[in-house]
Amino acid sequence: MGGTVRNQFSLLVQLHTGHTPLNGHLHRVQKRESGICSKCKEARETVQHYLIKCKEYKDKRHTMWEAVGDSARDLKMLFGK
Repeated sequence: MGGTVRNQFSLLVQLHTGHTPLNGHLHRVQKRESGICSKCKEARETVQHYLIKCKEYKDKRHTMWEAVGDSARDLKMLFGK
């Protein structure tokens, strides 16, 4: 994972709260015309979609699962909710 610890922490907080640069949130705050995923164009681009479901991120997701284990397959486990 690149970037400074501060940047990494900021991104983690954004993912945890849902206040992200993903289309789902940006559409909700009227910064994007659509909340649909820009990669797969099949679903609303939410944190769950981005990290767990989007088929276009399958390879990157597999790498994440290898790094952090099966807990990454469930947002509640990933973020400790």
